[in-house]
Amino acid sequence: MASELDSLNFDKTTLDITMLQYLHFNTSDPLQYTDHCNSAYELWKHQWTTTFSELGVDKKLTSDDFLNRKLCGLFNKDQAVGFILYQNVDLKLNASYETLYFHNYTPDLVNHQKIKRDQVFIISYMTLNPQWRKANTNFSISELLISFVVLEFNFSNAQRIIGYFRNNRSTNQIFYRHAGNFLSQKSAYNVDVDFAEIEINKSHLSTQKDHAILSLKLWEIFHNNHQTRNTKEITHGTEISRRQQEYEFFSQKFTRNGLEQQSYL
Repeated sequence: MASELDSLNFDKTTLDITMLQYLHFNTSDPLQYTDHCNSAYELWKHQWTTTFSELGVDKKLTSDDFLNRKLCGLFNKDQAVGFILYQNVDLKLNASYETLYFHNYTPDLVNHQKIKRDQVFIISYMTLNPQWRKANTNFSISELLISFVVLEFNFSNAQRIIGYFRNNRSTNQIFYRHAGNFLSQKSAYNVDVDFAEIEINKSHLSTQKDHAILSLKLWEIFHNNHQTRNTKEITHGTEISRRQQEYEFFSQKFTRNGLEQQSYL
């Protein structure tokens, strides 16, 4: 992996990005990634128990909030470094709006979703090992995680990504650097958050060039090692080689961001 990442302009600090690998799996059926999933769960439980305590929130975490999600994340061997969870949800189903997730939405925000009545990625619980914060690595794990979600999103049947993001940690700004659209601001869990969305036809990777390139390279390494995904019918295209469609799709998007094709492929 190191040779594929050497061209990126990240300074080598205490922790080296070439140590990391991107993984994507279902938390209820991780297959060969059971050890990775267990590590992610323990990190998730510790970090979010601590976070809710610091915010003065009386919330008891249960594994229901972790299971039956897809996980996009970075791992150092089998140890979780950082990840984000998402669910692919059909908003044409009335039951979707009765989930705990929508309890923090105002009636206006819920009505906005009901008008759309589409398929969405609901992202939640961005989790980061404190040892891998940007101050220690000179790059942003959080930036990469949102880009990973955008990549998976573009090869799904969903039309939007939705979520809410803490303002005091600037995760809202990370989302906006991926074509996020602001919807509303309110307090959730005793902290100000932005509610926002990304539409499929506007989505792109981070406007921070090196992070965009790195996220795509790590994502490609994972999916190129999973031959079952080499050919797939994609909602927004026809059934052709995944690699060919991936190249055409992202070359257009990166061109709009001012990135040269040879810089990332």
